[in-house]
Amino acid sequence: MRGLFETLKSEAGTAIILVTIMATALIGMAALVVDVGRVYHTYSSMRNAADAAALAGAQQLPDQSGAYSAAVDYALANGLELAELEINVPYNGDQRMIEVRCSRRVDYVLAPVLGFADQLLTARAVAMYGNSRVFDYALFSGSRTATLKVSGASLNITGDVHTNSDAKFTGANVTIDGALEAMGRVEASTTNHNINEVIEGAPYVSTPVWDMDELRSAATRVLIGDQHFNGGIVELDGIMFVEGDVKLNGSLIQGTGTIIATGDIQISGSGISYATSSDAVCLYAGNQIKISGSNVSIDGILYAPSNQIQVSSANTTVRGAVIGDIVLMHGSNTTILHDQQAVEAVPFKAARLVE
Repeated sequence: MRGLFETLKSEAGTAIILVTIMATALIGMAALVVDVGRVYHTYSSMRNAADAAALAGAQQLPDQSGAYSAAVDYALANGLELAELEINVPYNGDQRMIEVRCSRRVDYVLAPVLGFADQLLTARAVAMYGNSRVFDYALFSGSRTATLKVSGASLNITGDVHTNSDAKFTGANVTIDGALEAMGRVEASTTNHNINEVIEGAPYVSTPVWDMDELRSAATRVLIGDQHFNGGIVELDGIMFVEGDVKLNGSLIQGTGTIIATGDIQISGSGISYATSSDAVCLYAGNQIKISGSNVSIDGILYAPSNQIQVSSANTTVRGAVIGDIVLMHGSNTTILHDQQAVEAVPFKAARLVE
């Protein structure tokens, strides 16, 4: 009888230990579900609020006071408190950028049983007011099906290159001092190629295509029919809208603005250049942009978001950017120098998140 009692007593002690272990495990799993879920939900809300506040602030730039006020208003409207906010405008000395930081301490509900009391959460967002990301590149091909093809001898690019498809470089002497990004694969069968960084599997970057009717309504000058600018000065102050093709040969651009053609833009001869160092131009083609001839010098952004840019000239220098849905480069001795000042001529700007 005594032996039976001792056995039962031993089993009861074991059961208590097992129940304790199981209870601790159950509390741990409950804490994982309840507290981790609560932390994730809180962080997501904070991140969304920071994004919204940064975008709202960026819309007001370069008015720093207005940007700060808008960011605070949107942060408070999205559940943050003033004491949780830190807003930096300008951000890193850039007048186009604003940073929103927020922090909040979240108390655990069940995790204190396991010795965890709370967690400090932080979220941040950086937004800028400016042009689409495509204008950050010296050379950009937006098509998801057409390969970015570069052939011929001697290509020098100062800046980054991006394609939403594959990239194929043939010929000789290719130098890219920035990154070469491709959603697909990069094939460089050139001799003497020097590419600073190759990134395959890069994320997709969209190409903005603006409605021609909206561009026409925003124009400061509308010209009907094909236009041929052969030498002389082309004065710009905003948008020059051409219903037809545009041909440029040896023209000087004076002012800041965009030349928009519903058809093709053709550049030949000595190309186009700025009259002064403060000038900037964007050439926007509804159809194709074609560059031919020799010793062609181009100041400005070449932009054909719905069609192709074809460079078949020799000894060509572009100080700006080459951005098209499809880009075909088979000339010789081509140089592209990314120019941020030229980007300022792009007609429509918007706020966008950059971090």
